[in-house]
Amino acid sequence: MMLCEKYKEQFLQPEVRCDTYIGIEIKQVWFAELQLLEKFIDVCNKHGLSYQLVGGSLLGAIRHKGFIPWDDDVDVGMLRPDYDRFVQLAKNELEAPFFLQTPLTDPGRNIDYVQIRNSATTAIDLRYVDDHNTFNQGIFIDIFPIDGVGSDEVLQKQEKQQQFIRRVYGSAFKTNATGKAKIKHYVSNAIYKIAGPKNIDKKRNDIFRKVSIESSNEIGLVSFLFNNNRRNYWKKEWVLNCTNAPFEFLNVTVPIAADEVLTKTYGNWRMFEKGMAMHSGIDFDVSKSYMEVLRDKYHYEEFKSYNSQKGKKLDYETERGGVLRPIAPNENQTIYDMLQGIDRRENDFTNDVKDMPYEEFPEWCKLQYEYANGRLLPDGYVPQSIYWLYIDGEPVGIGKIRWKLTETSREAGSNIGYAISRQYRGHGYGTILLKSLIDIAKSGNCPELLATVKKYNYASKRVMEKCSGELVRETDERWYYRLG
Repeated sequence: MMLCEKYKEQFLQPEVRCDTYIGIEIKQVWFAELQLLEKFIDVCNKHGLSYQLVGGSLLGAIRHKGFIPWDDDVDVGMLRPDYDRFVQLAKNELEAPFFLQTPLTDPGRNIDYVQIRNSATTAIDLRYVDDHNTFNQGIFIDIFPIDGVGSDEVLQKQEKQQQFIRRVYGSAFKTNATGKAKIKHYVSNAIYKIAGPKNIDKKRNDIFRKVSIESSNEIGLVSFLFNNNRRNYWKKEWVLNCTNAPFEFLNVTVPIAADEVLTKTYGNWRMFEKGMAMHSGIDFDVSKSYMEVLRDKYHYEEFKSYNSQKGKKLDYETERGGVLRPIAPNENQTIYDMLQGIDRRENDFTNDVKDMPYEEFPEWCKLQYEYANGRLLPDGYVPQSIYWLYIDGEPVGIGKIRWKLTETSREAGSNIGYAISRQYRGHGYGTILLKSLIDIAKSGNCPELLATVKKYNYASKRVMEKCSGELVRETDERWYYRLG
């Protein structure tokens, strides 16, 4: 059992800490962050990666043995080699709803570090809510790279290079720009597409990799705080070695010279001085996904189909505890990886994502999302909804429903289809998925459902029969079924 689950009931009780009342609402936010932190620590321990709390989280661990009473986030630092390794490993180690957010996994998120987010929760920064950002805005923890600190000249050069990338990236995704800003958007978007997301991300990080930890006397959060914040640069010997400390009910890692680090960062850190939470302008909700909140509270049309289409609930609970979820415009790497286990043409099911470069995947998701909502449809196309089947929190398959039958699709004999990723076959998931798709189609008043099966595929034939499929015709190559 994870420690978070073990201590949940006890932790979620209101308390008074340093003459500050901490109610259930902030406790719930803290608990969601502790869940993310515990998962992060598990990945680090599994792969032998070092980390340490930094900033307010380090202060909280040493002074309060947990959160500062008026704080609302978790900050973690990793030496650059461990940081790079973690980013590579996270795509296979983090399971939904946990999500590693980078500019590559979530285009439009312009940050110089990474975050782990819980996609089933909400943490919307109200400063930017009018910018119509559709990237993942679940509750998060911050993970910063710790780099070598160069000379003032080197730091200034790094800052200029980083700021240029930030401006280009920010303008490239500012779709609601007007006037001169709109021109900047078009220019920046062209630069972004020509250079490519991978190259831009590599350049962004290479700016700071050039100053190695080994060659530096000081190390710190260089990519986040520049030379005008030297309080966040520390003597190397202070932070290279670490020790353990309690943080609420978790055992965390802190620098061996935590006293020196905190003194450099905060001055007289032992004195209690109540401040404001760094993210006091954030709309938190532990019970709803950010997509629901952005749709219902802030009226984001992009999430119109999340949990609702034609007034129907689409997060569909399947047999054996599974969940069917509609495609979102910003799917993560776990979906991409699952789709690599399905051939490009498999039993007449088309998988466009097979062998697609990952940097193209976000745009594909956005386009399919638009198609599902009847927008941007090419001539002859009809709305098509895509669903992911989750079993025990892991995506295992994909389903499609075309909501109208055209002459072409009727002749082909199909407007509903599914596929299970190779590593998850043989468990009856195909039947679970197809039954759920049929239920959703019927509740959405889809007039007719047709499916085809190639004659060598007896496993799919059995699935059709289990779903009460009616064989309506056959050829030398295929069986044709009417469903529902």
